[in-house]
Amino acid sequence: MVQLVFQLGEGKEMNIKEILKWMRVDNPFPREIGKLRRVANDMIDLYDYIEFQKGIDCYASIFANWQVVRRMFDVVWLDIDDHEGRGDLNNKLERVLDLLHEYEPRVYFTGRGYHVYLLIELTRLESYNEVVRKWVCDMGLKGYVDRIGNMRQLGRIPGTVNGYVGREVILIEKGKVSKELGKELKEYDSVTMERSESESERLFENIKDMSSMPRCVQEGVEILARTGELEHDYRLHIAAFLLRVWDYEDVKDVFRMASDFREDRTDYQLKYILSKNIKAFKCKTAMEKGICMEKCPFYPSVNLWV
Repeated sequence: MVQLVFQLGEGKEMNIKEILKWMRVDNPFPREIGKLRRVANDMIDLYDYIEFQKGIDCYASIFANWQVVRRMFDVVWLDIDDHEGRGDLNNKLERVLDLLHEYEPRVYFTGRGYHVYLLIELTRLESYNEVVRKWVCDMGLKGYVDRIGNMRQLGRIPGTVNGYVGREVILIEKGKVSKELGKELKEYDSVTMERSESESERLFENIKDMSSMPRCVQEGVEILARTGELEHDYRLHIAAFLLRVWDYEDVKDVFRMASDFREDRTDYQLKYILSKNIKAFKCKTAMEKGICMEKCPFYPSVNLWV
């Protein structure tokens, strides 16, 4: 039977149910933990991390790795802080909650600020980052919140302590799931995708045939083509693989589809992979990172096929 609390020493306990509530989805792992973004594959890994940190300054990604890769999201995360020391933190929160009253958000006190979670049903959003930034601006929230629209955002884990001020991260508003917000974001996403579709198709036409490639590589390139976005680890994975089977310029064409493409930076990164003989992740590691979801004919490593 799974214990319901973490024993952290010095009489400290941490409620597993509260952490699971914070992670929201039924399958919350694998998930990135800590500022070094190591991967927790289960609750035991998460407990070991929190214990190592002695319950102080503990972070985990807002979304599980599979959510980011599959573009399946269930929350809009907002940060309210007082970086400039004006002392208007509570006024900011009051204004934000007033603007969001119809959505009934979940709110955590983080020790010296607030994290606001707008809960939605699990929804596929191809351009999550752009969609959230646009929605926040349209809602008049931009002047009150920080660090918006980042699908790889880290958040403080409830029950842990903010080491800067010695205060615990606690839930102060339970919140409810908003079906309407999910629908609104889906509409934003449709508009964003329509706007970028013709450009994506033009760039994707230049990409070589990928029908014989591992599914994880195919999907990474398809996501990049559709959204212009791809996480660092996923970019590294497909770049390391493609550099072993394609000409250099053909690989660079893949990354021209990225919204943040810069030729000098891309050249540096691709040449670094070549100079260090970096390989694509083994299948087990790719699964831990959420790049791959299931075994395929290329298991246990795509590198065995090149």
